[in-house]
Amino acid sequence: MTSNGRYGGASPSHRSQSKIPTPTLTPSVLVKIINDSSHGCLNIKEITDALCIHKPSDQEYLWKVLNNKKDNFIIEEQSKSKRASQLNGSELVYVFTKLTLCETHCRQAGNGHNRHCNGRCEDLHLCRTFLLCTQDACPFSKKRNCMFGHEFYSRHNAPLLEKHNLDRLDDDELRRLFRRPSSRSKTTMPQVCKYYNDVKGKRCANEKCKSLHLCSDFIEDQCFDNCPRNHNLADKRVTKILDLFGIDSSWREPLLLEHLQRYNHTRHQAGSSDDDISSCDGSEYYNSFPPSLQGATSVPNLTYVKCHCKSSTSEKEDNRLSHSTVCPGCNKLQQEVDQLKKDMFSLMTDVEELKKDIQKNQD
Repeated sequence: MTSNGRYGGASPSHRSQSKIPTPTLTPSVLVKIINDSSHGCLNIKEITDALCIHKPSDQEYLWKVLNNKKDNFIIEEQSKSKRASQLNGSELVYVFTKLTLCETHCRQAGNGHNRHCNGRCEDLHLCRTFLLCTQDACPFSKKRNCMFGHEFYSRHNAPLLEKHNLDRLDDDELRRLFRRPSSRSKTTMPQVCKYYNDVKGKRCANEKCKSLHLCSDFIEDQCFDNCPRNHNLADKRVTKILDLFGIDSSWREPLLLEHLQRYNHTRHQAGSSDDDISSCDGSEYYNSFPPSLQGATSVPNLTYVKCHCKSSTSEKEDNRLSHSTVCPGCNKLQQEVDQLKKDMFSLMTDVEELKKDIQKNQD
């Protein structure tokens, strides 16, 4: 990208490289400045120095823009209530975007093409691998043109990028922004394979599965000892999927687990549509057992466990673990569910041993 003023350049994919005047103080300029930093974060002094802003009125306007554009900037909590005249220059500002990929467009249909979106959505129509990795990493581009699209500034995407103040970013800068943890969404985070975690004991047999073969209870930090499922984030098959989503070693394990938990809702893959653990009576686990096991005396009855907590649903979702600790109903429910899972795996193990014995006798 040719530089015509530090932050005034336009994306080569949709603009001519004419001379750009000194940039004005717009959200798109600020997005570009902060995104150019290695961690997507600058303090106020670094921003004002980059823009050569020294007048108090300009600094006041800068602070107003940063505070008003909550879909682009995250200001450290203790600084939000300050006025520009109260700033000391050390206040941190992070850049991110709420723009994401169209969930319909970026999924493959049964006919080998991508699923059809009516085009009226407010999400990008773009190849996920192209967005998070590079064009060369896309397996479709090597054989033919990728059905999901490799053009950031297409007729559908360009207005969305402008609306979200990303229209000054070139392809590599957009990738850098969308790879950041704060810009992730359900469509840009890998999903945990629900078949691998099937409560009936089944396993995913797809060797080309693009979902993570990880224990869903491990991700929720609710797993028990001797669990037979995978808990290793460094597993070769897991890292291969993470690479496709642009997730590298810079993601620490707690950060990765937090994002997987946030965008997978792993606890309810067995069939519950409610994200609040306190409203679940455990029946989705019990009813998913084979009929022969539903009457087993070793399986605890969960149907009587109810939560009578007065906390709002949003409060429980924001602080789910502490809620289950202080609420007797939720805490009891979680203990019963964990015990149920242990009993289930014990029963499945006994069944497998019995099958082996029968096979030996038949031989």
